Amino acid sequence: MCKQQKVLRFVNSDVENYAWDRPMLYTPWRREPEDLLGGHDTFQESLQARKTQVDKKMEEYEPNKTLTVELLAEVHADEHADQIVAPTTERTTS
Repeated sequence: MCKQQKVLRFVNSDVENYAWDRPMLYTPWRREPEDLLGGHDTFQESLQARKTQVDKKMEEYEPNKTLTVELLAEVHADEHADQIVAPTTERTTS
């Protein structure tokens, strides 16, 4: 058993994957699809049904989530942020 609690982070902009990700991180489960779906047809429906429980755990494990999201939005909005954070790196586009 871990002595220190840790939270895995997963960033995905796909709505269904996000709805799968949140309960996986913040609710107990043993059998992935059955437990995470919880009798619902989609992960989005399941997340809506568990929203209060998931939000409570998110606040416990990520108390500064709002601040983090705001700061990341600022960095992403500033096209020159990479020059401030890592001035010697080169941005490449693929």
